[in-house]
Amino acid sequence: MKKKRDSGFPLRENWQKILLVMKLKLFFILIACCQVTAAVHSQNKLLDMHLKNVSLEQVIWELEGKTDFTFMYWTSEIKDVKVSVDMKQKSIDDILNFCLRNTGLVYEINGDAIVIHRLKDEDSRKLNLVKGVVKDKNGEPLPGVTVMEKGTKSGVATNLKGEFTYSTFKDTVTFVVSFVGMKTKTVTWKGQKLLTVILEENAQEMDEVVVTGYQTVKKRSMAGSTSYVKAEDLVLTGTQTLEQALQGKIPGMVVMNKSGLTGTRQRVRVRGTSTLLGSAEPVWVVDGVIQEDPLPFKSNDLTNLNPDNTDMIKDFVGGAISWLNPNDIENITVLKDASSTAIYGTKAANGVIVINTKKGEKGRMSVNYNTNMSLTPRLNYNRMELMNSKERVDVSREAYENGLVLGSDQKMGYLGLALAFERREISLEEFSKGVRELETNNTDWFDLLFRNSFSHNHNISISGGSDKATYRASFGYNDTRNTAIGNDQEQYTGNVNLTTTMWNRVTFNVGLNGSTSKTSAFVGNDPYGYATSTNRALRAYDEDGKYFFYKATNGYEFNVLNELRNSSNENTTSNVNANFSLRWKIRDDLNFNTTFSYGYSSTHGETYYTEQTNHIAVIRQYDFEAVAEGSDAY
Repeated sequence: MKKKRDSGFPLRENWQKILLVMKLKLFFILIACCQVTAAVHSQNKLLDMHLKNVSLEQVIWELEGKTDFTFMYWTSEIKDVKVSVDMKQKSIDDILNFCLRNTGLVYEINGDAIVIHRLKDEDSRKLNLVKGVVKDKNGEPLPGVTVMEKGTKSGVATNLKGEFTYSTFKDTVTFVVSFVGMKTKTVTWKGQKLLTVILEENAQEMDEVVVTGYQTVKKRSMAGSTSYVKAEDLVLTGTQTLEQALQGKIPGMVVMNKSGLTGTRQRVRVRGTSTLLGSAEPVWVVDGVIQEDPLPFKSNDLTNLNPDNTDMIKDFVGGAISWLNPNDIENITVLKDASSTAIYGTKAANGVIVINTKKGEKGRMSVNYNTNMSLTPRLNYNRMELMNSKERVDVSREAYENGLVLGSDQKMGYLGLALAFERREISLEEFSKGVRELETNNTDWFDLLFRNSFSHNHNISISGGSDKATYRASFGYNDTRNTAIGNDQEQYTGNVNLTTTMWNRVTFNVGLNGSTSKTSAFVGNDPYGYATSTNRALRAYDEDGKYFFYKATNGYEFNVLNELRNSSNENTTSNVNANFSLRWKIRDDLNFNTTFSYGYSSTHGETYYTEQTNHIAVIRQYDFEAVAEGSDAY
C-alpha cells in the first residue's frame, strides 16, 4: 500500500478552520471597538486640518466641530497665539501638540473635556510624553484598552493599532491597564521611549453552584429541587426576624405568625404540614452545622407541665436561628424535596434551609456601619368601625327595652344600671346621672394600651486580610419595641471569623459567635383583643385618678391596666457557637473536608402574677383587700 504524499498545502478542512478563527477574531475586535466611549472615538479619530495664519481659538472651534470634545480655556491666555496647520489623517493629540509647541501652553484630557492652560512657575518643568502600545500574548494589538494613571481619574484609550499617548510632568507614572475579557495589569513608566504592555486572557467559565451544607456542587449536577437567595435580596428593616425576611422570597415557603408581638417565634413550612402530632419545622444549617431548637424537649411535654401558659412560654423562647444576626448572612439555599434526606436523614423530610455567613475578604481593612430606624404609629379608632361610648349605650338601651340580655352588661355598663334601678338599688336621678357619664366616657383603650414605638438596629463590621489569611468581625445591637406597651426585645450579637491558607492546599476556618437577648411581654392578657372588644363606656380611672375596677365575668374585680402592671413574662436567651473547619485539597479532583462545632444555649423564662391581679383572685377565691389581713379567711 502506497503512502499518500503530503503536498505541502493545507487541506480544505484546515482552511475552513483558519477562516473561522479569522472571522471570530474580527468579530471580537468589532465588539471591542463598539464598547469604546464617545470620548475615546474622538481621541482616536483621524482628522484633516488646513488652516493658515489663524488664531488658536479658531483651531479649537474647528476641533470642537469635528469631535465630541468640549474645550475649556481662558481667552486671555490664547488670544495672541497664531498658528498655521496643514495636517492630514492626524489624531487630536498630534494636532494639539503641534499647535501648542513653544507657546508655554499645555492641555489635559479628562473624559470628554480638554483643558488648555498656561504653565505655572512651579510647573515649568519638562512635559513628558508617554507613548505605549498594548498587545495580547500573540502580539496582536488591542484597540479600546483603558489606560488610567493609578490614583487619578486621568487616562486615555488605545487606538486601532493598540497605541496610546499620555502627557505628564512626572518622571515616573504607574498605569492601570484594563480591557474586557483580559486580566487587569499594573505597569510603571520610567522614561522608556515605548511602553509595551502584554495583557493575558481572563476566560472563566461561570457555573451556578448549590451549597448543601456538607458540600458545594454544580447546580447542573444537583438532582433535587433548590431555591437560592442572596443577602442583598433580603429586606432587613431591623424589626423583622430572618424568617419574616424570607417570606415571599422562597417559592412554596410559608411563614406563619401566631401573633404580632415582638420576640415570638414563627412557624416555617417548606414542604407543607406533613404531620399533626410531630414537628413540621425544617432543618436549619448554618455554615455546615445543624442548629438545634433551644427547647430541650418537645412542646407537647411543656403542655403537660403547665397547660395554661404553654403557648406563651414556647412562643417567646425563640427558634433555632434566633441567635443569628441577619446582617452576617451571605446567602441562603433551601433544599425542598426528598433528596435532601440522603444528606441529613429523615429529619430533612420537612426541608432544609442552609445558611452561609460572611467571611473576610482580602485587601486593606474596611469598616462598615449600617443602621435601621423605624417609627411605628400606634393603633387608633379612626379607621376602625367600632362604636363609641354613646353608640354602645344606645345599643344596650335598645336591647334592654326589647328584653334582650347582653352577657357581660348584666354587671356593668347601661344594663347594669338599668337592672340596679329595676331592683330599686339606685334612684332615677342616680340612674340618669350614671347613663350620662357612660355616654361621655368614650375611653380610648388604644391610647392607654398602645404607643408610638421607635425601634433601631445598629451593625458594625471589620474585614480585611491578605492572600494567605482573612478576618472578619461584626457586632450588632437591636432594640425593638412593639406598639403594645410592655412588649420589647433587646438583643446583642457578636461574630468573629478567621480563615487562613497553608501550603496552598490546606485551608483552616475558625468561627465564634454569640448572642444574648431579653424579651418582655404579657401574660394572660391580650391588649389588642381587649381594646377592640371592650365597652368604651367603661372607665379606666375613677374621679381620684386611681384604677377603676369592675366585676369581670368570673365575678372578681378587674382592670386591664392593673393586670398589665402586676404581671409579666420575661425571657432571657444566651447562645455561644464555635466551629472549626478544615479543607485539604489533596488533588485537583479530590478534596477532604471536616467540621467540628460546639454550641451552648441557655434560656431563662420567668412568668409572674402579683396578689393584686384578677388571676390570683380566681385562685384564692376572693378579691385583693376583700378580707382583712390576719383574719382566718386571709
